[in-house]
Amino acid sequence: MCFLLFHSHSFPFVVDPIVAAHLGKRQSRRDDLESLGYVFLYFLKGRLPWSEVSLADFDEHNNRLCEMKRALDVRKALEGQPPVFADYLLYARALKYAEKPDYQRLRYRFRRYFKQTNTVDDGVYDWNG
Repeated sequence: MCFLLFHSHSFPFVVDPIVAAHLGKRQSRRDDLESLGYVFLYFLKGRLPWSEVSLADFDEHNNRLCEMKRALDVRKALEGQPPVFADYLLYARALKYAEKPDYQRLRYRFRRYFKQTNTVDDGVYDWNG
């Protein structure tokens, strides 16, 4: 069970569902943030820790992915990357189901990181080329 997010000329970008989806639960804003955290992980590392998992039985495959996501050591998975990304994913995972995320806090953290690293948002992205 994967979701096609977008298709570029070079690759289809596929993300597996978050843990709540594996467990058949309704998803919330927390789960959307967690999914985005996995997108960050993919862009930063070039792969997801469970990318190589391929089991013929759907239930077994689904359960294995769910176990791997639950056991994911976020700091280790994002080792060598700017801490703001691990902080983001840990924050998302710590939210309660119905809790409203503090979007302002999240934007502030990334804006502060961009300012500290002199990163300029010029509006040009890899997929614009």
